[in-house]
Amino acid sequence: MICTVGGLAFISFCLRPGLRVVEEGFRQAMLRTIDHAFQRVLLVGIVGLIVSGVYNWVSFAPTYRVLTWHVAGLTLPLGQMLIGTKVLLALVIFAVAFGRAFGFLKDARFWHTFMLHLAATVILLAVILHQVRMEHCRLLAAAAGH
Repeated sequence: MICTVGGLAFISFCLRPGLRVVEEGFRQAMLRTIDHAFQRVLLVGIVGLIVSGVYNWVSFAPTYRVLTWHVAGLTLPLGQMLIGTKVLLALVIFAVAFGRAFGFLKDARFWHTFMLHLAATVILLAVILHQVRMEHCRLLAAAAGH
């Protein structure tokens, strides 16, 4: 996933601006060729993201069920909310990549930037979830006297 995000960032922030100095016809042909090739890489990365997300959701389901957030007198299922949001965002990224790969979504620049922002959000959620899970495990170990 990180490599896919890195590829999106490179295309959005380096390649597109860098190709502004070449002839328009060459630039468009080059961007189309790179975009077409990258779509396959992106789809594989997103499938990996979804599979790993579902695997983690199932593997850590007992932990996620007990990770709660107490706010304003409510007990919210923090672990389930984070992993669920992460997987749903990954499905949105997959849908956009699928739409780009099959020509349904035409504006490559907009959709690359959109997917880049969503992917960064998924990574941020993964980091937050990992930290919350590790803190929960640390508290359990401390309570057990380890």
